[in-house]
Amino acid sequence: MMFNKSLERNVLVFLLIFFVPGIKAQDKYLAEIGVAAGNGFYLGDANGQPFKNPTTVYGATFRYRFNPRTALRTEWNHGVAEGRYINATDETVNFSNSLNAFDICGEFNFFDLMQKPNNRNSKRYSTYVFAGLGTMIYPNDSSKTVTALSIPFGVGFKYKVSSRFNVNLQWNMRWIDSDDLEGVNELNNPHGLNGSNPFNKDFFSTITLGITFDFLKKPCDCKSKW
Repeated sequence: MMFNKSLERNVLVFLLIFFVPGIKAQDKYLAEIGVAAGNGFYLGDANGQPFKNPTTVYGATFRYRFNPRTALRTEWNHGVAEGRYINATDETVNFSNSLNAFDICGEFNFFDLMQKPNNRNSKRYSTYVFAGLGTMIYPNDSSKTVTALSIPFGVGFKYKVSSRFNVNLQWNMRWIDSDDLEGVNELNNPHGLNGSNPFNKDFFSTITLGITFDFLKKPCDCKSKW
């Protein structure tokens, strides 16, 4: 009888040694890297309707977490500003201009994005908001490369599929400090009538579904809530 109790105790100790550290270690990663794809659309002189003329976008993401609620994200997206307009001779003209967007954004999660059953504030999912600064790179009508300042902002939803894999659905709207995203001279304010009015600028929006992988293990800190 004593032998059985001793055996049970040794088995329990063995399980605690080998499995509990693994459970505690989950979610303690400081960074994520991943890819995303979806649709994008442009708003400007030739299109004032959201979600009109959608095009395929794809990109990559790097995210650094300061804590379960806040993070800093760098993101690259490749897309196309596409649409049509009626020229001076009443002809319908189609245009398609490729672009690359580079963003640096701060993120705020509404829940602690962790898998910790002993923490009632932690969730496997969270909605989040973000905003930041970026650049938009694209060719103009003369095929010269334009680099314009952009201000990205938007909302998203994250879900932890496992201890190290995450998926997110994200809407990103970018205000661009430029009025020539179409790459068409007739639409690029050739007479300078728009002046410096910030509302006469172009926008580019993306809706993407992404997957990320956690890495960069967090050093042990018993005082940290995550």
